[in-house]
Amino acid sequence: YSGVKTSILLLDKKLARQTKEILFLKITADGFDLGDKRNPIAANDLPEAERVVKAWLKGMLNDEGRMTNGGGIAWATVEKKSLLEHRACTLQAEPFLGNGSVASEVSVVRLADVVEVNPGKTEARALPPKTEASFVPMEDLLTDRPDFVPTRTRPVGEVITGYTCFRDRDVLLAKITPCFENGKAGIAAGLRNGIGFGSTEFYVLRTSDKILPEFLYHIFKRQAFRDEGAENMAGTAGQQRVRRDFIEDYEIPLPPLEEQRRIVAEIEGYQKVLDGARQILAGYKPKLEMNPDWPLVELGDVCRLYQPKTITSQDLVADGPYIVFGANGVIGRYAEFNHEQPEVLMTCRGATCGTINMSSEKCWITGNAMVATPSDGRIEKRFLFYLLQVSDLSETISGSAQPQITRQSLSPFEIPLPPLTEQRRLVAELDAEAAQMDSVRALLPRFEAKTQRVLDRVWGKGGAA
Repeated sequence: YSGVKTSILLLDKKLARQTKEILFLKITADGFDLGDKRNPIAANDLPEAERVVKAWLKGMLNDEGRMTNGGGIAWATVEKKSLLEHRACTLQAEPFLGNGSVASEVSVVRLADVVEVNPGKTEARALPPKTEASFVPMEDLLTDRPDFVPTRTRPVGEVITGYTCFRDRDVLLAKITPCFENGKAGIAAGLRNGIGFGSTEFYVLRTSDKILPEFLYHIFKRQAFRDEGAENMAGTAGQQRVRRDFIEDYEIPLPPLEEQRRIVAEIEGYQKVLDGARQILAGYKPKLEMNPDWPLVELGDVCRLYQPKTITSQDLVADGPYIVFGANGVIGRYAEFNHEQPEVLMTCRGATCGTINMSSEKCWITGNAMVATPSDGRIEKRFLFYLLQVSDLSETISGSAQPQITRQSLSPFEIPLPPLTEQRRLVAELDAEAAQMDSVRALLPRFEAKTQRVLDRVWGKGGAA
């Protein structure tokens, strides 16, 4: 119920065995307006749609009774065989209802027909060897946006051999695992003297006048493309690369340039929301306002510090009823739980030593994590969680090759202990902030899915599935 077109597909196995046709209908009104209050209106296509469907099920539908856009709902029957003859199979209704065939506007092409893959270095070779060019290593390419900032330069003479060459507006695509699966790609812009060199693990794609670089970039970001590319790799384990012939032969729907611009603009609108959300999350750090009058106590005086029984990955059960928490978060599921209430966890060894987490209720906490649980009523568990998050625990960490925190080193660590009423007030404030951050974090998958659906609509209008 919105102003955005929605397609609904009804599947009936029994009916499918009885008919060789598919019925398409277009419904433009359901008896209510599109406002928040859904006020009743006169226009309502549902009764006529019901009549058409019932007549079709009884084999009594014919062209004489067909309604058009001018007189009611539009409908059409199409043989399944004719739909499945084409790889660009569409189940969108418009092409069959006489109101503009989208399929006729969107052709399906091989990438190699509209882009040049790894163009030569003729232009670069014509430049004086001392000409400065941008240099782009793999780490400069991003996974969440097309624009990247070239920060290094090299003389052309030093990089003309042994590196990949590209120019402004070329699309770069990482071809090696796991960079490809992670979505490392970008559009070159602002290159020194308009030219750049970089990792040999890039595919360079130079677009023709039929396709926009931004549209091509978003095709590469489509999850279906990455999934299919991951299945078409060659090489040894850990050094596998997407095959060039896969890239060249990959078929895409190619709308007119104006439609490509509209699609890119819609995606860029979603990208602004994603960028803003990521900036908020990256910039937020919980903060506790400390009062110097609060007494200091040793952590071991108010908390019990211990490491639970360790279980290994072999102990995990895929469909286990309880979540298993390791030092850095959820690591799997298990058949039992050893903690009924959520607990404050601390990573006690490794590169992330000192990281603070909170488990869920009825979970198994494995011995890779140190548990800090209040031993009496002087400190609230949630306050302890936030307090340790903002504390500098470096003095409790020992070892350089394998950093670790022990119960002996953590127990004398001093923490401020405000009155319980103050602890609860601070926890309420930080919980409210955490809820707001969760709302911002929830925007990420939602708007990433919106971006994917924009491109999926293009495929649904006549591209390869």
